[in-house]
Amino acid sequence: MGQKVHPRGFRLGITKTHKVKWFTEPKKYAIFLAQDKCLRQLLMQKYNDAGIVSIEIERKFNQIQLNLKTINPRVILKQQDR
Repeated sequence: MGQKVHPRGFRLGITKTHKVKWFTEPKKYAIFLAQDKCLRQLLMQKYNDAGIVSIEIERKFNQIQLNLKTINPRVILKQQDR
């Protein structure tokens, strides 16, 4: 039997990029991965009406930068004004 390659993994670096942009030591990797998963779930639940297309997460030292691509960004901006 042949081995199958995931389509996204096959295209990484050519036509697709990673959803996360950070690197850490092996001891912290599982913790950061779990935090990313929780962040994604929270954002998808809270801003369900915004039509989130993708969430990119970048970590630099003690900062997290989120890049959200949405269909309707006004939903997010209205909730920020409150």
